[in-house]
Amino acid sequence: MPKLELVSLYEHLNNPIPYTTFEQLLSLGTLSYGLIYATWVGLNGMLYATFGLVLVMLMDKMLVAFFTPFIYYLLGTFFAQIVGLDQFAPDVSIFPFRIFQQPMWTVLVPFFLLTFIVSALFARVKGRVDEMYV
Repeated sequence: MPKLELVSLYEHLNNPIPYTTFEQLLSLGTLSYGLIYATWVGLNGMLYATFGLVLVMLMDKMLVAFFTPFIYYLLGTFFAQIVGLDQFAPDVSIFPFRIFQQPMWTVLVPFFLLTFIVSALFARVKGRVDEMYV
């Protein structure tokens, strides 16, 4: 394609491949990078699944409870982009391939926000269970 001049290739800051956030871990080796990144995606998946599960326990409408984590993911990304804080969007926290390299702590902000929400909902479920048996 470059011979037809339909596509122009350029380097970003003299680097042919733009780095993303988790590629900082490549200095540890490709196996370590793969294991750490797979663990990170798995933790986030577990957290979103727990979010839905806890909502199913709290809400009467199961369909709304199942879709709430997905809506949180989409709306969180949407609002983060509107406010201009792309680095804190939920999708960039898990799959940071649409944004250039950020400090590693930026992926923890949406993760801990969701952890706080799930913990608060879990405390509410625990309170309801305690009320039932007292």
